[in-house]
Amino acid sequence: MSDIEAMAAEVDAHRIARPTEIELAVLHYISLGHTYRTTARELDMSLDTAKRHAHNAIRKLAATNSTHAVTIAIGRGLIPGANA
Repeated sequence: MSDIEAMAAEVDAHRIARPTEIELAVLHYISLGHTYRTTARELDMSLDTAKRHAHNAIRKLAATNSTHAVTIAIGRGLIPGANA
């Protein structure tokens, strides 16, 4: 494998998946200060489902927690920031 092929493989291995619209909606509510419980109520889903969507978004954004995921999502323009 050439150096270029090795570099391309490394980039592919670290490529970050984009969260789904519902995962982004959960992050948006979290960014507004909502708890998982109120987020679930607002989005008409169970508490466990809201937590699962948040966890999936955290994983896809390679974040360490929901606050980190919100910061990344705002920085990438995936959800509106405080000034939006």
